[in-house]
Amino acid sequence: MKVTPAKLASMIMIFLLMLGTGLALSDSDPFWAGVGVWAILIAFAPVVVSRTSNQVLPWWFLAPISLPFLVGLLAISPTFQPFDMASLGYWVLTSISLFALCLVTLLFIERHSGMRLSLPLGILTTFLLYESVVALQGPIGYYCDLWLGTNFVPNNTILMVYIVVATISGLIMATVVNRVLRWTPFDRLLDQVVGEVGN
Repeated sequence: MKVTPAKLASMIMIFLLMLGTGLALSDSDPFWAGVGVWAILIAFAPVVVSRTSNQVLPWWFLAPISLPFLVGLLAISPTFQPFDMASLGYWVLTSISLFALCLVTLLFIERHSGMRLSLPLGILTTFLLYESVVALQGPIGYYCDLWLGTNFVPNNTILMVYIVVATISGLIMATVVNRVLRWTPFDRLLDQVVGEVGN
């Protein structure tokens, strides 16, 4: 089996995603552990559907999805919490990561199901899924703090500020993606995202 630099880079990104998911599990963080499992499944989904190892998500699309996990792996120290909701870095990195993951998930569902979306509706659906995932961090963090003694949601003010920042970031990303890809049908975007990186 031919291993190209692009495929090798994708495999490295997936491996780092797995390590980051393990970090989230060891940190008793079910939200990011769940996001990590979701990202790994999406990364391997093209391989399963196409039944060929050539069809994998390219590294340049896995990179934004993996951002919070990579930062967590690279910056573990007693004074740094990679999944700290109170930090600006968390707000920026998670916004990019979750939006990219929601986008590629909808692209994959649209490509392999009977669902057909126009580009504006596809981007709107991506934004709504992204907002739902962002909002889930509130109840999940609250019950983890209550039952596991963690401190994922320091207080309601930080949570609300984070949701507002994430919403604004999501709107900006949705607008940019819609403008950049405005001439591309939504059902063809996956062909541009998932390529024959093995060739």
